[in-house]
Amino acid sequence: MKGNLQLIFNDDKTSAAVTFTPSEEGEEWTENRIKALLETEGVKEGIKPGSIEKAAREIVAAKEEITFTIAESEAPVSKSEGSFEWKSLKIPHELIPDAERIFKVAFTPEITQNIEKNIKVRKKVQKKSKLPFGKSKVESITVIEKKIFKEPVKVDPEIIMTGWADAGDILAERGEAEEGKPGVSVLGEQLESGKSDFYTGKGVKSEGRELIAEYSGFIRRGKNWIEIIPFKHQSWTVSLSKDKSTPLLKILPDAQNLTMPSTDSIVAKAVALGIPEDKIINKSLITRIVNETVSSGSLLEDFPLIVDQDASFSITTSEDRIRGFLNMKKGRGNGKALKLNEIGEAIKKSGFAGLNFQKIKKDILTFYKSPLLEMKDYILAEGKLPEMGEETTFSIECDMMKPKELETHKKEIEDAYAKRKPQGIESLDEYPVGECKNIAEVSKDEAVGIFSPSVPGAAGKDVYGKILPGLPGESPNLVILENLNRQKDSLISEIDGFLDLFEEEGSKILRVRPLKSEIFEILISEDRMEAFLSIGKNTGEPITPDEVKEKLISEGIVKGLNEKNLLYAVETSNKGESVERILIASGEVPVEPGASRLKLNIKVSENSAVTLRSDGSADFKNQDRITAVVKEDLIGTILSPETEARNGWDVCGKTLDAKDAPELKLEIGHGIEKKEEGNGDISLIATTSGELIREDTRIFINDFHLVKGDVDLKEGNIKFPGSVKIGGTVTQGFFVLSGGEVQIAGGV
Repeated sequence: MKGNLQLIFNDDKTSAAVTFTPSEEGEEWTENRIKALLETEGVKEGIKPGSIEKAAREIVAAKEEITFTIAESEAPVSKSEGSFEWKSLKIPHELIPDAERIFKVAFTPEITQNIEKNIKVRKKVQKKSKLPFGKSKVESITVIEKKIFKEPVKVDPEIIMTGWADAGDILAERGEAEEGKPGVSVLGEQLESGKSDFYTGKGVKSEGRELIAEYSGFIRRGKNWIEIIPFKHQSWTVSLSKDKSTPLLKILPDAQNLTMPSTDSIVAKAVALGIPEDKIINKSLITRIVNETVSSGSLLEDFPLIVDQDASFSITTSEDRIRGFLNMKKGRGNGKALKLNEIGEAIKKSGFAGLNFQKIKKDILTFYKSPLLEMKDYILAEGKLPEMGEETTFSIECDMMKPKELETHKKEIEDAYAKRKPQGIESLDEYPVGECKNIAEVSKDEAVGIFSPSVPGAAGKDVYGKILPGLPGESPNLVILENLNRQKDSLISEIDGFLDLFEEEGSKILRVRPLKSEIFEILISEDRMEAFLSIGKNTGEPITPDEVKEKLISEGIVKGLNEKNLLYAVETSNKGESVERILIASGEVPVEPGASRLKLNIKVSENSAVTLRSDGSADFKNQDRITAVVKEDLIGTILSPETEARNGWDVCGKTLDAKDAPELKLEIGHGIEKKEEGNGDISLIATTSGELIREDTRIFINDFHLVKGDVDLKEGNIKFPGSVKIGGTVTQGFFVLSGGEVQIAGGV
C-alpha cells in the first residue's frame, strides 16, 4: 500500500506511534520498510511483539489516515513525599451563591515556594589597633548569608476541586512517602525519576503530615497546589466540649447582619467533628433554636447538639477469665458526665491482679480528652492461658487387608450394595467403600485402635491470679462414624463387621460396616420343625418372592414353605415396613405304627394376615386368623391305633421316622362331643358354634371371638358363627359378620 508514514514520539519519548496517510504519490510500505524506519530513528525499546506485522496489515487495508502505537517503554515514576487523603470539604448550601461569584472573579492562583539563597552582604566591623593604646578602626567587609525568598511557582491553573474550610480545619493527611523509579525511552535513553512536589498557597499551612486551614474561606485545588480565598460569613461556630463528647453550638449576637446558618451546615460541622449523625438532636429543634436566637439578636452560648445520654462504665472479664476489661461511655448533651474518681475506685475494688495503675490512669485521661465517645474492651489486666500438652496420637491395632484382598472385597461390596445397602450406615453416600484407604475385618468389642496417653501442658493464671491447670494435648485428626465407641484410650467396635479407613485432608475417618448387607434374618427352631422370617426396612430394590426363597434354601430350609406368609412378608417389606418373626415354614410330625392320631376335617387357620385370591393376589382385608366351626360340624377324627404308620419331616427336608412319633395325648374341652365309630375311630362333633382353639394337648371351642382393638387392616374383616366382642371401632371399609351377638365398645 502506498502512502506517507510518519513516526511520532510523546514528550518523554516513552511511546512511539505511527501515522499512515494513504497516497498514490507516497512510498510502498512493507513490514521490512517499517522495521528499517524504526532502526533509522533509533527505536529499540518496548516494541510490542507482532506490532510491526499488525501495522503492515493495517496499512494494506487502510482507506484513510490511521494512527497506532508501535512501541511503549517503561515511564519513570516520580518520587513523592506521599499521596494526600482529602477530607470532605463541601461548600455549605447557603454559601453556594457567594462561592460562584467569588470563583468567577478570582485571579489565577499565586503559588510560591521558599527558596534558600546565599547572598553577599556588606557589614561594618570595628578592627582593633595593633598598638596597645591605638584607636580601633571601622572597616567595611563582605560576608555570605543564607536568606529565604518566596519564588513564584508555575503551575497548571486548572481547578479540579472546590470546597469550604473553617479556620483550623484539617484539609488532608499525607500518606507514606513513595520512592521514585527511573524509566527508559523507546530510544533506549535512561530517564530519571524526578520529584513530584505539592505546593501550598495562601491560607494553607503544612504541619507534620497534615494540611490545615489558616483562616476560613473557599478552597481551590489543582493537580499539585491548593489555596484558600478568605471569606468572612460566620455568625456561628460548632466546637466540642472539654471531654470531646458533645458538639456545642454558638451563635453571635450580630448574626442578623451575616449569613444565616443553615441546619444542614450545623449538622455537617458536628459530623465533621466526629459525632455520628444519628446521635444529633432533631433538625427541626436546631432550626427553631437558630431562628429564635437570630431574631432576638441575643448570644447563644454552648447549646448541646446531641441527644442526652448519661455516662456509664463497666468492668467485666472474658469468658475464660484471662482478661479484665473496662468499658466507658461519655455523657452527652445534658446527661450525667463521666466521673473519673468513681472509675478509679471501681478498678481498685475489681480484684484484678497485676494492675498497672500509672498506665491505666494515663490511658483513661487520653480517652477523656479525645473526641471518642466510647472506649470498648480496654484491657485492665491480663492473665495467662494454660498451655496445651503434646498432641495425642492414634494408631490402628487390627490387621488390615493386603492390596489384592482389598480390591477383591471392594468389588464384591460394590456389586452387593448396588442391589441393596446395609441399614444404619448413613455415611455410605459420602464415603463409599470404593474410596477406602484400607479395610480390616473386626469383631464385636475388639479394640481397633489405641490413643496415646494425654499429658497436660503448663498451667496458666486467670485475671484474679488463680492458677489454671494445663490443658491436654490436641486430639488426633480423627472422625469417628458408625458402630465405633471410644472407651478411655481405646476405640472399640460395637459389632462384628468391617473397619473402613479413609484419609481426607490430613484426617482419618473410621467406621464399621456389618459383615452382611442382607436385611433378611431367618430363625430355625431347635427341633427344626418351624422356621421364622424377619425382614428389616428395605431401602434398595424391591424384594421378590424368589429372592426370599433363595435365601431360605441357602439357610437349608427346603420343605414346608408357607406361600401365603411368604407373599405377605414380601408385600409388607416393599411398602417400606419391617416384618418381625413370621412363620415361613413348618415340618410334619411322624405317626408311629399303631399309635392314635388326630385327623382334622375342617380348614385350620394359619394365623396369616393375608389370604390368597383365586388369581393368586393377596387379600389383606379378609385375613386367615380364625378357625371357625358351626354347631354339629365334624371337627375331626381320632384314628384308631390300627392306622398305617406315616413318616414325618422337618423344614430342612430331613425325614423323621414313624417309630419316633410321640403318643397322641389329647384333652377334649368345652364345645366338643366325642362319638365312637364302629371301626374304632372317634369322631369329634361341635356342640356349639364358635372358634376352635388348640393349645398344646388341649382342644376346645370358644363360643365368642374377642378383638381387643379396632377392626382395621391389621385385624381384617370378622366372619364368626358365634358372638363377637369389639374393644375398639369398626373402621370404614371393614365389616363384622356374626352368627350370634355383636358388642362394639367404639363406633361403626
